[in-house]
Amino acid sequence: MTQIREFEFDSYNQLLSASLYSSPTTVQARTSYLYGTGNERKQRQDFVRGALLQTTHYAQEAEVLYNADGTVEVRRNVGSVLRITTVAANGVETYKQRHVLSDHLGSIEVITNDQGVVQEQLGFDIFGFRRDPGSGLAILGYVDSNTKRGFTGHEHVEALGI
Repeated sequence: MTQIREFEFDSYNQLLSASLYSSPTTVQARTSYLYGTGNERKQRQDFVRGALLQTTHYAQEAEVLYNADGTVEVRRNVGSVLRITTVAANGVETYKQRHVLSDHLGSIEVITNDQGVVQEQLGFDIFGFRRDPGSGLAILGYVDSNTKRGFTGHEHVEALGI
């Protein structure tokens, strides 16, 4: 199956949207961005098969994620510590802290919990695509659980393979 990727940029060369087509007329996934008056990124929306999956608002040192299931997550990075506060649709609030360990390029390799227990291991090939850190094989259909960041610390759009 041939997949088509389409990218739209504004006059400042900022990404406005990225789409993945499974056929010339069928959008499989789409991510769109909104920018503020100072050209800073303000919002990201992720769609899969036409349904809004997640809206992310960027504010100072935090990312606020509004999920389709009604939960809201606030993610803050303080140095190598990722603090995640989740509020479920029923109002119950949970808090977890993760420690993000990176390599010399800034690529995230390991994410641990408060006790140092590994929660997630990440690996990337030389082009920035995700791979299994143990086998080196490509990972397809990866769903991020702790962070959208990866290769050299840059943000990934997993549904689009970028």
